[in-house]
Amino acid sequence: MATASPQDVPGERECSICHELLTVPKLLPCGHHLCRHCLVSWIQTKADAPCPLCRCAIVHSKEQEGGAAKAEAIADGFPTDLFMEKLVEAERLLSKDHHCCVCEDVAATALCLECGDMLCSSCEKGHRKLSMSKNHAVEYLASLTAETLASKRPCVCAAHPQETCRLYCSSHATPVCWLCASTKHRACSDLIELHDKAEEAGKSLEALVDKLDLGEAEIDRVLASLDQHWEKTDAYAATAISEIEEIRHGLERSVRTWEQGLKEETRRETEYIKAAVQEAKEHLLRRRGKLRTHKGVIRQGQGMENREVVDKMITALETRVEELDQIDVLPREALVLSDLELTLDKAAVSRFEQELSSFGQVQVAPADNFSNVTPTVLRFHENHGQAVRLGNFQQTATKTGLHCNHGIVLAQDPLKTDFLYEVQIVYQHVTVSKRRHKLETLAVGVVTVDPTTILLPDKSADLHSAFVLNRNWLKTPNCDEAVVLYSTAPLNCLRGGDRVGVSLDSDNRLHLHVNGQERGVLAEGIPRPCYPLFDMCGKVGQITALPVTKVMKTN
Repeated sequence: MATASPQDVPGERECSICHELLTVPKLLPCGHHLCRHCLVSWIQTKADAPCPLCRCAIVHSKEQEGGAAKAEAIADGFPTDLFMEKLVEAERLLSKDHHCCVCEDVAATALCLECGDMLCSSCEKGHRKLSMSKNHAVEYLASLTAETLASKRPCVCAAHPQETCRLYCSSHATPVCWLCASTKHRACSDLIELHDKAEEAGKSLEALVDKLDLGEAEIDRVLASLDQHWEKTDAYAATAISEIEEIRHGLERSVRTWEQGLKEETRRETEYIKAAVQEAKEHLLRRRGKLRTHKGVIRQGQGMENREVVDKMITALETRVEELDQIDVLPREALVLSDLELTLDKAAVSRFEQELSSFGQVQVAPADNFSNVTPTVLRFHENHGQAVRLGNFQQTATKTGLHCNHGIVLAQDPLKTDFLYEVQIVYQHVTVSKRRHKLETLAVGVVTVDPTTILLPDKSADLHSAFVLNRNWLKTPNCDEAVVLYSTAPLNCLRGGDRVGVSLDSDNRLHLHVNGQERGVLAEGIPRPCYPLFDMCGKVGQITALPVTKVMKTN
């Protein structure tokens, strides 16, 4: 049969760095996969180490310090995707040249899922007839896919590869065969059928899918709201621009009217002045003509020798000259030109320009105007414990070590009234003990100072500005020592999958919630603003933030 080449394998089974089938596939916070050895090299060589596919941050630059050992520790902190590992293993098996395990140089046509043996058509018929293998599941290679092989192939015991696991030991969290059950796990009292465990795991996976569906639906709702906000913003911008243009046209019309009025008034005044000047000029020209005419008569008399005639003319001319208007200054009518003056108040123009520049300025409402917006997401603050690594857009906190301390995480945003801020324990560092999966505790509470400025100690009990509940004691800022609660403490027996959260009512009382149920008031008179606090103590390995929900009040 034709074999599948690596290029035919779906891209999700290939490492995006080495472009080979995944080896020890590590699940990144963004949901993509990388080979473990590729992830170690990637963390060492890339600043901030983003995902090569979606560029989401894998680790921060400060986490990369420490060399290869630190890079390996970070890579090992990410879970290995066992589902993908099974798919890749099945893909590798199907991509090889298949030969019958009995006949030499004969192509195989079927695969026994129980034995893992390749069989030709003749051997496949015999395999179905043998008493020890007649009940085995045999699939034809032509129709067998990696998904089918990975899902139907039985679980093989790690200690006895020839044996199939039929039981599951809850104490050791591992499938076992009958031989292991009668020897190594003989003292374990919680052995169950592997089939029952598979059904239980299937239900857990379905619950996780439902939870992811709810989260996806919430994201779709927010995206739709953002799209609607985008459309409203576009509509607002179009309306505002139209109004601005209309105002501009109105101002332009007013300026043109003002300009035309001033020009017309200036022309009217200047025409009046020009007419007055022209009239004054004509009047003075007539006077000058009279003076020049009489001056000619006088000069004619100067050339005559008949003194009698001259004497008589002198007397007449003296009288005439005296009668003539010999004004030697400009007539008053001509002085009207000095009364024309166009006065423009430059200070008034400057004030108008300033008012125009500030008229109708676009302003964005301050954040306080959105105080009534319903919170939807709980995100952890970048200021966290030294043993904590954030992922999944700061909605997942993972402990990087097995020690109890340095596991404090805080919320980015303060508590809002009557809203539940909740986290879920994803997994825990399991050790073999009689307590099974029992945790030491997960401390919860609030801090009353800004997380950006707070200096986090190694454990929440040392926080002076916090109200913290841990197992059966309560620490408050007003008390140097924790108050022991002798009643049944709700945080004593938390396990993986449990949900823990806090809420604040209108009377500033802090409420504790465990698995969706309110468990009472932790403290009263909580100062605002206050920020949710979660301390991963004991064996808590990872917590994830859940959507913020409205607290249902009970009468």
